[in-house]
Amino acid sequence: MEPNIDVDRLMSEDEFARQFFETDLSDLPAPRRGRHPILMVAVMVFSVVLMWLFHEEAFYFFEAKAPTDLGDTMRFRADHRVNPAHRPPSFVHNTYVRLAGLTAFRTESESSNDVFLKLAYVPVYVHMKETGPRRPSDSLVHLTVSGRLLDLRRSQDYRSVQRFYAQRFDLPTKSGFMLVAEAKPKSFWWALPLQGLFLLFIVINGAMLVRTFRR
Repeated sequence: MEPNIDVDRLMSEDEFARQFFETDLSDLPAPRRGRHPILMVAVMVFSVVLMWLFHEEAFYFFEAKAPTDLGDTMRFRADHRVNPAHRPPSFVHNTYVRLAGLTAFRTESESSNDVFLKLAYVPVYVHMKETGPRRPSDSLVHLTVSGRLLDLRRSQDYRSVQRFYAQRFDLPTKSGFMLVAEAKPKSFWWALPLQGLFLLFIVINGAMLVRTFRR
């Protein structure tokens, strides 16, 4: 049995193509929009803030391989007695230094092997890892430490240590430095790719923002 086909209702290829392309496109879903400009600006601002928070770590990576020798605090004391006008070497924030001296006070963390020391005659605290039996807080030890020197007025990470010594041992709190032992510049390599990642976020979102306003 042959199918019953109405030949008069069949469309030619030209008619079919014309009706297909003349379809009303208003019924189609709208194209997906890009990110909102406010979101792009927020990402850029957040990236800038993070770059600023880690910029000192990135700068410290480029410090010299050998630490700057600041001498011995005992020598500072002796030179000052001979010449009252003598001043110890200047301490510079975020630098790789070596410093020797006699410890005046110490305190230890109860949950780790972190030890915090106060050097005699200079406003310098030392953060180091130490194993072995605990020593009294007032035990005097002469040591030589190399590491990262931080100005406590510009670095908030160790202000609590300074406040602890100020309350317990009646030390001044206006200024001071923290020497983080064994913190070598090359160990801060991670700060460079991190800064690069933040910079990439800024560039990408900046380009998208420019493209959005050019439309």
